[in-house]
Amino acid sequence: LIVKMDDVGLHLATENEGFVASFGRGLVAFMPKLLTTISIIGTLAMAWVGGGLLVHNIAAVGWHGPEHLIDVVSHPLVGLFPETAQTFAGGISFAVLSGLMGVAIGAVIAPLVHKFIPHGEAH
Repeated sequence: LIVKMDDVGLHLATENEGFVASFGRGLVAFMPKLLTTISIIGTLAMAWVGGGLLVHNIAAVGWHGPEHLIDVVSHPLVGLFPETAQTFAGGISFAVLSGLMGVAIGAVIAPLVHKFIPHGEAH
């Protein structure tokens, strides 16, 4: 539906007049903003999920440093919120800090992968 939304808007704009044509033009104009927003949200979600997986799995094999660091940083932040919102704030702070950790670890690993794994070469 998202992929074809601009085609629908173009059809509405060219095959109709008045409000329907105006709506179609608005839909076509809106699509780049929607796709940009989806790409940003998707990137943030991938960092959050990847970082969370790294933090939890590293702790599962015995290294609790990253998980402990997130707890140390997030605990004072959570304390700033009313008691009724602290669970939510704890989840959000864990997500944000896990995402940042995922991005940091990815920034270290990605150049290594690109250096040692050839791309585009036939073997």
